[in-house]
Amino acid sequence: MPIARNKKTEADPDAIAAFGAAADALPPETPEAPRPPAPVRAARMQSAGDAPLTALVRWRGHEALRDRIADYNKATRYANHAIMLRAMEIGMEHIEKNGME
Repeated sequence: MPIARNKKTEADPDAIAAFGAAADALPPETPEAPRPPAPVRAARMQSAGDAPLTALVRWRGHEALRDRIADYNKATRYANHAIMLRAMEIGMEHIEKNGME
């Protein structure tokens, strides 16, 4: 089955000239005065030295843990972020008391 192609229409030189004339008749645009940048609000955070503000979790090798968190999220009203933070708090308390064993 052959492919249908759009037929090319001839450009109307009068229409092109009218368009150009209308563009030339427009008043020149005055550039808007640059706005001063919005002040940056300082983030309220508890300083922990050079600790990062965010972290990326790489789940390779820990997919079961990722799935447990997702399942808990589905079973409760808590968001993944809140679940992960609470799990890390509990885990750190355990590590501080018992070490990494």
